Amino acid sequence: MKSVAALLLLASAAFAQDASKKGDPTPPDRRLITVREFVIRVESKDNAAFRTLWVSRDGGRTWKTAREAGVIDTWSDWSGGILRCSVRVPEDGAYDFFPQIGDALSNRGPEPKSGQQADAKLRVEVRQPVKVAHLEWEEPRGAADWIGGQTIPLKWHAVDPDFRERSAELQYSIDGQPWIFITKGLEPSGHYAWVVPNKDTTQLRVRVRAITRAGLESSAETEAISVRVQRRGNVVQARALYDRARV
Repeated sequence: MKSVAALLLLASAAFAQDASKKGDPTPPDRRLITVREFVIRVESKDNAAFRTLWVSRDGGRTWKTAREAGVIDTWSDWSGGILRCSVRVPEDGAYDFFPQIGDALSNRGPEPKSGQQADAKLRVEVRQPVKVAHLEWEEPRGAADWIGGQTIPLKWHAVDPDFRERSAELQYSIDGQPWIFITKGLEPSGHYAWVVPNKDTTQLRVRVRAITRAGLESSAETEAISVRVQRRGNVVQARALYDRARV
């Protein structure tokens, strides 16, 4: 079996991506990971009965076992010269990893010392993509056919709760014209009974807008809706024609 030192030098993280994009806040000596579950590979010609993953959150100044650091580590069986350690971290941030392996109590690699830096491939920055708060329509869910003057229930919801209370506003547009105000002061997840305008069109859209707690505006539009106006005949003229026919 190789010496423990050689085994540790061969430890590699085959899951990370370099943080080389301009404006990326990730430190240049770390690799960016956008998920909280990933795999560390440790190359070894022989199986290692002893396996421990050490974790540092302060660049190697202090080290804790994965369990003490709140990190879940699950080692797979040795196969093809590779030991795989599935890792799940509890939160975003900087993590350094140090796998300690061996075949017996008397033949295992040393524990990491205070101030000892991890292999460059095992220094990572975990940062999940920022969730963008947005709105979605429930009613109408897709294209629809409405009648002018009809009362329609409108319903929408916020996908992320990070919206200001009663910041939602409703608007509508016909044939691509500027948006017309309907009402405001509604909840980001709510409903409203609306009377459809009396105008024939195949391009009516309704929009809901709301403001996030960070002051950003989010909006959602319905698909194009058809409106048909029901025309009522001239009752006076029809009665005159009826009376004339009776004479």
